[in-house]
Amino acid sequence: MMIHNIFYLLPDSGIVIEKDGTRSFNEMFAKYYEHPVYTQDFWLNQLSIPYSYKLFPESEFHSHVGISSQSVGSYLPILIKNRFNDRFSLIMLLDSGKMFNTFYQPARDGDLYIFDEEDNPVFSSRNIEDSPMPALQATTIRDGYVKQGNHYYYYRKGPESQLTYVSVIPTVLIESKFTQLNGILIGFLALSCALSLGLSLYFTRNLNTPIHELLKVIRQEVVSKPRKSKIKELDFMQDKVQEMMRAYQDIKQEVTQKKSLLKNFVYINYLKKIHTRQSDFNIQPELTKPFILIGFHILYRSNHTLPSGTDEQKASYYIKELVHAHLAKSYSDLLTLQMERQIILCILFPKEGEQRHITDHLEKFKVMMELDHAYYLTTIAASPYQSDPAAFTSSYENIMMRLEQRTLGMDAQIIAENACTPEPLRDDWERAEIATHLEAGNEEELWLIGRKALVHLHKKQAPLASFTNLAAAFKQQLMKVFTPVEQLHFEELSRYEEQQLFTLEQYEAYFGLLSRTACELLAQKRERIEPVCDFVLKYVDNHYGEDISLLILAEQLKITPSYLSSYFKEKMGVNFSEYVQTYRMQIAIGLLKKTDMRIQEVAQNVGYQSVNSFIRNFKKFTGYPPGEYRKMNH
Repeated sequence: MMIHNIFYLLPDSGIVIEKDGTRSFNEMFAKYYEHPVYTQDFWLNQLSIPYSYKLFPESEFHSHVGISSQSVGSYLPILIKNRFNDRFSLIMLLDSGKMFNTFYQPARDGDLYIFDEEDNPVFSSRNIEDSPMPALQATTIRDGYVKQGNHYYYYRKGPESQLTYVSVIPTVLIESKFTQLNGILIGFLALSCALSLGLSLYFTRNLNTPIHELLKVIRQEVVSKPRKSKIKELDFMQDKVQEMMRAYQDIKQEVTQKKSLLKNFVYINYLKKIHTRQSDFNIQPELTKPFILIGFHILYRSNHTLPSGTDEQKASYYIKELVHAHLAKSYSDLLTLQMERQIILCILFPKEGEQRHITDHLEKFKVMMELDHAYYLTTIAASPYQSDPAAFTSSYENIMMRLEQRTLGMDAQIIAENACTPEPLRDDWERAEIATHLEAGNEEELWLIGRKALVHLHKKQAPLASFTNLAAAFKQQLMKVFTPVEQLHFEELSRYEEQQLFTLEQYEAYFGLLSRTACELLAQKRERIEPVCDFVLKYVDNHYGEDISLLILAEQLKITPSYLSSYFKEKMGVNFSEYVQTYRMQIAIGLLKKTDMRIQEVAQNVGYQSVNSFIRNFKKFTGYPPGEYRKMNH
C-alpha cells in the first residue's frame, strides 16, 4: 500500500480516528506524528479554509515514547474535506519514497521534483539545494523542457492538481542513448537490407493468411481462437489482439450495464421528484416520445411461504426480470424499474400500432402470476397510451394510486382507471355498541357488529385497504377498555396481521378471534374484582332503572364518595358515571331492538325521567336518535 495511514478528523469532538485506534488531536500530532509545522493548530486552521483537498510538502514525522524520539518516516500529507459536511475530513499520509520507487522509472542518476501552484517544493528525490532549478515556464506552458548545465529538466503541469512535475536527466545519458540508438538503427538498416531480399518471397507466401486471420479477429463480434500460423510473431500478435478484443468486450458489457443502471436511477429520481444535477450523468429522461406505464404491486403473503433460500428482495428481482423479458419480446424500447421493495414499474415507448396489444400482455401477466398465488398476490395497473410527455408524472401518480385499490380475493387483479377509492370510516361507527357488548361479554354480538361492517364494505366492492383500516379500528376499539399490560394479550394475534388477510372469510375469522379474546380477557379481569366493585356492579344491575349515585352507594359501604369514585376507576378502568351510562344504554338498545315500547317508556325503564335527556345521551352513545336506531335494526 502507498498509504501509510489515514486520519478521520472529528474537530467537534477533538478526536482523530486512525488505523491503530482513536486519539485526541493533541496526542496524535504532538506525540505519535509530531512535526514542527504540522501541529494541531495547523490542521484546525486548514479545516477552516475553504477548499476540497490540498497536498502539503513531504516531511519527516517523529513519535515520542517516553523521553526518546524516533522517526516514523517521511510522508506526503493530503487533506481532503467534504464540501457538504464540514465535520467530515481526512488526512492521508502517502509513502512518497515507496511511490517514487514504484511508479517513477528514472534513468540512471535521474531525479524527480514536484512543486505546488506557488512553486514551493512538495517532493524531491534529492535535496533540492544540491540541484538548483532553472526558471521553468510551467505556469504558462503545461509541458516542455529546459537544458541547464549538464542536465535536461523535463517538466509537466497537472491540469487538475496544478502540480508541476520536473524530471531531471543528465545530458551525458541522453547523448549516449542517442549514440546507441543511431548505432542500432544503422545495424537494423543494414540487416534489413540483407534480409529483405531473402525474406520477401517467404513473407509474400506465408503472410497473407495470418494477416487475414488477424483482421478477422478484429472485425468479428465474438472472439474465437484464430488458426495458428508458421510465424511465431504473428501468432503472438494474434493472441494479444484476441486478449485485447476480449477485454474490450468485457469493458463494453460493463459500461452498458452501468449505463443501464444509471438510466434507471435517473428515471426513478425524476418520477419520485428527487432533485439531482442531470448534468452530472449526461443522461436525460426521454420525455419526447409517447409512452405507456405498467405498475405491479407484489403483496407477499408472508416470508415463510416463499421457497427455501428466497426472500422478498430476491423474489421481487426475479419477478422484475420476468416482466422485462416478457415485454422485451414485443417492445424494443422499454425500461423496467423497481421503485420500491414491492413495486415494479415498466415504461414502454411503443412504436406505431404496438399500443393495441397492451391489454393482451396484461391478461398474460395475470395468468402467469396467479400460478404463484400461494407465495404472493399481484395487483396490476396500466396507463393509457400517452402522447403528451407532460403527463408522465401524473400517469405515474395515477398508477401508484390504483395499485392501492386492490379488492378482496386471492387472484391477480388488473385495476381499471375507474376503480373505487378506499371508503373512510365514520368516526362513530358502532363504537358505542362495541363498548356496550364488550362490557356485557357478548362475544357473538361483537362479531356480528364487525361482520356487518365487513359485509357493507364487501357489497360496495371496497378496496383491500378499507378492510385493513376497518380491522385496525375494530381491534383498537376493543383494546381501549384494557390497560397497557392487559393489551399485551393481543400480541398473540400477531399471526393474523391485518396486512396478511385477503378474503372476507379470513376477516370474519379474525374479527371472531378478536371478539373472543377481548371477552375472555374482560371476564378474567372481572374475576379479580374486589368485593367493593362487586357490590357496586350488582347494585347497578338491580337498580339501573332508579336514581343511582355515588353518595347512595358510599353510605351503604360506609366509605366516602370520593374514595369510592377513585377506587372504582382504579379497579375497573372506567368512571362510575360512565359505567352506569353504558349499562343503561345497553339495556335501552336491547329494549329498542326486541320490544315495541315507546321511547318515553324505554327512557323511564333505564332510569331517565326526562325523555329529552335520554334521547340526547342515546344519540351521543350510538350516533343515532332512538327512533332512527330502531328503524335501522328492525
